[in-house]
Amino acid sequence: MQSLPGTAADVGEVAAPLCEVGALGYVTRRFGLDLGTMVIAADWSATLVRRMLSRLPQPFTDRTDAAFSVQGKGWRTVSEQLHGIRFTDRRCARADYLDALTEGGDAGGVLLTLDDYYLPWLEYSGASHGLLPHVVAVDGDGPGPDELRLVEGHTWWAGAYSMSRDAILSAAFPEHDVHDIAGWQTLVERAGEPARPDQVADWLVRSCAEYLSADESAEITPAGTFHTHQGPAAIDRLRAEVENFGYVCELTDSAELRRDVEFGRYLFQRITDELAFACYARQASARLLAGLPRRCPASLAGAVRRLADESWGDAWGAARTLVSSLDRGDLGRLAEALKRLAELDGELAARISGI
Repeated sequence: MQSLPGTAADVGEVAAPLCEVGALGYVTRRFGLDLGTMVIAADWSATLVRRMLSRLPQPFTDRTDAAFSVQGKGWRTVSEQLHGIRFTDRRCARADYLDALTEGGDAGGVLLTLDDYYLPWLEYSGASHGLLPHVVAVDGDGPGPDELRLVEGHTWWAGAYSMSRDAILSAAFPEHDVHDIAGWQTLVERAGEPARPDQVADWLVRSCAEYLSADESAEITPAGTFHTHQGPAAIDRLRAEVENFGYVCELTDSAELRRDVEFGRYLFQRITDELAFACYARQASARLLAGLPRRCPASLAGAVRRLADESWGDAWGAARTLVSSLDRGDLGRLAEALKRLAELDGELAARISGI
């Protein structure tokens, strides 16, 4: 693996707190589409799903089985319906895998889903197979005769890296394929004309209206009852879940409890990552609104930017601190930041829904 100099800044312009979003942003930039402002900006959402195994409370399982997201309908849906982008998922045989990487050209590109164990620019590579599947974009030949250039779109590692074809095959067909990613590629193609910014704003307005009208639902399955909270209630429910996780702060870092401590740290890291994406998404919405001065007052665009940078940013910062400290006081600061967010995020959604 070789880092390619002079490319990190270029990739940084489209980098995102999710690797697949940053990689896709690099591809869509080839045909003039800013993924953040024209896709991510359109979805104003918050969803929390929690599972209860039975009607009887089971504190450890119930308090840890929850997932929070602000990704709404998802970047694929918005990209396809607003901008005519076509995604083709495919599973290639090992013998055909490398030949398929050059498809797309100027009209698109290829995204690869790889086992992070084999990606040496990740700090945790080689630690354990399948910690998380990782998505990168293919960007042509590398500096060596048997190398390809891969674009890493995650904010933490943004840049372009060269890997040998054999190393890419190892990452694409891992020995321990715990996430069933072997041979998985996504072809991204431009199949229509991108929407105009005012059309993206129309989607954002509808998204905000749906955000405010969303309600709680429950689905009973053999795996338990899944409760879905949406809109401001999802943020408030996340605050309650964070407070439920407080038991982690009481554990001592002894040999007997170390696994439980690290599991709790992982729970907080999941929340931290999604809060980072929330900052990114609300910043994108602010940029979209700021670019439509005839439709959106500057005061509203500025308020959304402050929401992203300060309110969501405060929650993200508190969560990052909590991951390191596992301190009860830091947990309280995160819970307080989320409590303020639930109200303010809803207020600004209401204002946007009326433009």
